Amino acid sequence: MVKIKGIEVGSTCLKVLDVDGTWVRQMGVPITINGFKFFFVPTGNPMNAKIDAYSLDSLKVFESFKIPHKVALHQCATEEGFIRTIIPFAIKIDENLSELEGSKWKSILEGERATAITECGARNQEERKFIDDFLKD
Repeated sequence: MVKIKGIEVGSTCLKVLDVDGTWVRQMGVPITINGFKFFFVPTGNPMNAKIDAYSLDSLKVFESFKIPHKVALHQCATEEGFIRTIIPFAIKIDENLSELEGSKWKSILEGERATAITECGARNQEERKFIDDFLKD
């Protein structure tokens, strides 16, 4: 794990995320930014490449970043190159997170998580309980 100014980078792995209302397994890199967990996933095609930053707290896309074809082809071919490419995006998200209090972000992301689970369906008892508790509030 690499640490850069409150940013922790993990190793490439698979996560199940909400992609347009469906649970989809995605390969990406987990990054913790000031206590919030994100998952950076390369998407698109070589001519229209982008990197989606999913919030693991909400399971939905937090922000998308377009990258030039040349960058996608040459810099994102390896895990190390991909991490070097996404660090400026992680710093941008860190700046965006600092615009609101952490508790407000937590509330926003919790609401998005409830939406993701409602749209895609609860996958386990923990998610069913989360939805029940969320609806009671």
